Amino acid sequence: MYTVIILIFVILCLFIGHVSYQFMDSYLLIHSPYWKDFILTYSDVQSIQIVSNQQIGLRTFGFGNLKLSMGSFHNNLYGDYKRYTYKSCPICIEIHLEQTILVINENNEQATNELFNELNKRVSL
Repeated sequence: MYTVIILIFVILCLFIGHVSYQFMDSYLLIHSPYWKDFILTYSDVQSIQIVSNQQIGLRTFGFGNLKLSMGSFHNNLYGDYKRYTYKSCPICIEIHLEQTILVINENNEQATNELFNELNKRVSL
């Protein structure tokens, strides 16, 4: 009985989770119930672009399953960076901030492009 309960729990953990984005007047709140929130202040953005979902690299601290990758990462392209992404989407938004690089997306290309367009409107570059 306990084995079945543990097995169901493990299977559910592989596929649960979400990331939500809430646009505020001066910042974007990135929220997930399984990892700490990130506040992206629009005035900190140095550049923003859409990129293909490149090599994630090594998660150094964070949360990940078959659906999501969130937290602190390291790869050869960015070095140390932050990531809040769905694995199902082939594109990401690459945001260079004053202190770090942030990579985000939605669960599909259309929603990611909409997120990019809205964020791009709010960032004064």
